Amino acid sequence: MKRQKPFIYYRSKEFKALIEKFMQDINYSRHNRFIEDLLTDQGFEIKNVKPRFQGRTFSSYKSNLDRVEQFFIECNGPGFIDESNNLNVSDFQDLDSLIEAMHIEKIETVKPSEYSKHSYTANGNVGLNVNSKQFYECYLRIIETTLYLFDSLLAQPKLVQLTPEHTYLKQFHHHLDELPDFKDKHLTKAERGITKSLVTSPIADTLKDLAQKFKEPTTEELKEFKAQNRELNNALVSAVEALSKVESNKESAMKCISLIERFASDLNNVRQLETRTNTDFVYSKLKQIKIVAYVEEPTAKSDIEKFISNMNKLNDVVKEFHTQALKPEVENKVKLQLAKKVKHMLRLVAIRNYHIVSKYQK
Repeated sequence: MKRQKPFIYYRSKEFKALIEKFMQDINYSRHNRFIEDLLTDQGFEIKNVKPRFQGRTFSSYKSNLDRVEQFFIECNGPGFIDESNNLNVSDFQDLDSLIEAMHIEKIETVKPSEYSKHSYTANGNVGLNVNSKQFYECYLRIIETTLYLFDSLLAQPKLVQLTPEHTYLKQFHHHLDELPDFKDKHLTKAERGITKSLVTSPIADTLKDLAQKFKEPTTEELKEFKAQNRELNNALVSAVEALSKVESNKESAMKCISLIERFASDLNNVRQLETRTNTDFVYSKLKQIKIVAYVEEPTAKSDIEKFISNMNKLNDVVKEFHTQALKPEVENKVKLQLAKKVKHMLRLVAIRNYHIVSKYQK
């Protein structure tokens, strides 16, 4: 198969740098491939926002949380467990009914020193305290369910088509228009530091054909061109008609007619409208570039940050407990207080994150 000659355009070092920066944003490594896709109207995807899944992160330290609960039970002894609430966590099909039946309403907003003043759930049942046998199972279920909902509804950014008003595209177009390649056309290529760029491609001929179509005058340009020349063309036609009637010096008249017709042919040659170049073609495609990007909705972004911050707080107190638990000089009563702190944080995070994800459920 005959190798196709490369597609050629010209660019300054600034133009080259802009293209290379954009290629990084869309994860392209080959310039030739990028130009192929650009000139054939392929869309590009910017992976600027990564998914912020939390389920796997929690799974990595859930065993540490389990050990805190195990220590709490073993350290207190079986007689310390509160069985005043005899509801079974597994009996509830959804979080709403579970929370109504077992969670003490608004306990997460109360100071720890005042926990003892609050004992009842929204429906009047005895609520759970840190010593309740169902406490850990209840709030762990809420945590795990909210993590599933978060990863399903919020963690994955939405893929959207960027509009010309989007900040990224506005900045890209601004940098493009500021390039010496297009802003300082009164200067020579050498003065603008412009050099030849070769695009070696198996579809190079196709790229050249597309560029040629771009260079051809539009219907509107042809109409305007004909309108501009109409009066002069009419005058030339009249001159030819007049000269064709000359009898006295017919040879000179015919020479004049020949010159007029040649002039008219040059005047009406539409190829003089083809002032656009391959570089202009590349520029045009960059101005019309189709970009999709992963974005977090502004309203959701704040909730995403809050949810993750809550999970980090839980992880921090779990780490704090295990750091102290490894120290033989730390007394059990101190470790027990730290374990209780973990349980309070578990409840706090579970309910706060439940309220966050509840807004996004249909």
